[in-house]
Amino acid sequence: MKRDIVIKFGSCILISFVLFAGCAINKNSSASDNLSSVTVMPPLEGHWKAFEVKGEPVTVASDHEPYLQFIPDSKRVAGFSGCNRVMGGTKEENDKFSFVGMAVTRMACISPFAELEDQFLAALNSTVARRMNNNILELLDKNGKVVARFKME
Repeated sequence: MKRDIVIKFGSCILISFVLFAGCAINKNSSASDNLSSVTVMPPLEGHWKAFEVKGEPVTVASDHEPYLQFIPDSKRVAGFSGCNRVMGGTKEENDKFSFVGMAVTRMACISPFAELEDQFLAALNSTVARRMNNNILELLDKNGKVVARFKME
C-alpha cells in the first residue's frame, strides 16, 4: 500500500517536472538565436565609403571621408576614420558582426574632423550586427539602431 502511494506520488512529481520544464521560458534567448531566422550574409569585400555616421550625413572634404576596406579571405579590415588610419579584424557568426582587435594611428586632428572621427570610431566600437539594404551597408548597435551607413565604391 505505501509502495503504491510512493510510486503514484513519484510519478506525479516526474510528470509535473516534465510539463513545467517544457513550458519554461529562456529569458536569454531571442529570435536571433533561432537558426531558421538567420540570414546568411555574403562576405564583405571591397572599399566602402561612409556617408552617414550616428544619424548625421558625412559632409567633409573627400580627403577626410571615413571609409573601410574589407579583405574577406583574412577577415581583416583597414580604413580611414577622418584623420587617422584604422586597421583590425572582423568577426561574424550567424547574425552577429563585430570589429575585433582594432587599432588606430593617433595623429593630430582638428575640428570638424576630430568630431567625425570620434563618432565614426564609436560607431565601429558599438557594432554588433550588419545588414545590406539596397546595396547600402548598415552597421547596427545592440538595440538594432543603425550607427553608420556605407556605399561601395
